[in-house]
Amino acid sequence: MSEIKRFAISRRASGVVVSGDHFETSGIVAAPGASRGIAEQTHSVLLQLEDLLRQAGAAKKNLIRIQIWLADMKDFDAMNHVYDEWIGNVDQPARACVGSRLAHESYLIEIQATGAL
Repeated sequence: MSEIKRFAISRRASGVVVSGDHFETSGIVAAPGASRGIAEQTHSVLLQLEDLLRQAGAAKKNLIRIQIWLADMKDFDAMNHVYDEWIGNVDQPARACVGSRLAHESYLIEIQATGAL
């Protein structure tokens, strides 16, 4: 059995878990105090994702799959504008984006990622 490493541990979850050459994040929402706008929340979530990737010893190129939940699909284009700038020219991970009621009404976006080291 491969060793399991957990990073950014909170009372309920680890921010990212590494098992062998695979990693998976928890769902990431905007940091407290982030603006209520979708662009700002998307930026906040992606910065947190970058930090979790670093903790796991990974980078954007290691991403296999990104799952995005939007509280309102009308924010799809604005979210994509920020996401496209962030992801850049790396090999694109698989991605899904769905509309969903999120855990708190202030959350406009949640992102979860998996990847290989």
